[in-house]
Amino acid sequence: MYAILSVTATSLLLIRMVVAGFLQRPGRFLSWPMFTRMSIVLPRLTLSEGTAVNIFSVRAPGAYTVGTGELQLMIDYLRDRGLEVTGGGVVMWAGGTSEFRVVTGRVVVDGD
Repeated sequence: MYAILSVTATSLLLIRMVVAGFLQRPGRFLSWPMFTRMSIVLPRLTLSEGTAVNIFSVRAPGAYTVGTGELQLMIDYLRDRGLEVTGGGVVMWAGGTSEFRVVTGRVVVDGD
């Protein structure tokens, strides 16, 4: 009897984990609970002299999960060196997709 109860409980737990962890709701990006606080930024940034900024050149290959906080740190780094950054882009997160822009050295997400 204990073995049947144990197998049943384990099976139900595994089914729950698969449903919650791997099955995405239609139209939702990054709906797996592990990704709910993660955001992906797709920027189009330029320096004041017109040079394009490639923020991914300083990251590990394949590491494209740059959030708005990390993007802000990169912009602050460039501003500390006397470079003015302008532009904008798209930020994707569990809540959907939003536009962002850089205003006086600050990342501003539309809708916040």
